[in-house]
Amino acid sequence: MFDPLTIAVLALAATLFALIRSSIASKSKLPLPPGPPRDSLFFGNSLPSAFAYRKFEEWTQKYGPVFSLRQGFTTVIVIGRVQAAIDIMEKEGAAL
Repeated sequence: MFDPLTIAVLALAATLFALIRSSIASKSKLPLPPGPPRDSLFFGNSLPSAFAYRKFEEWTQKYGPVFSLRQGFTTVIVIGRVQAAIDIMEKEGAAL
């Protein structure tokens, strides 16, 4: 069905993709707040199209007022409480 050379090339391409992706991820080792685990490797966390605020509230109760989640290859930091946002702005206001 598939030529062995084609299979070898596809395997090499997948390996290179994985190595490049892990290299990029290891360079950005920022201390992120805790958050929900990814639902899938490429798409990150899935959010419901309706009533997404309920999912954010659930994660805020579980992981705290500040948490991180993955949307594709992007990391999103969520501030789920007004008081946490005020505290961050008062402490880091000049840096923001």
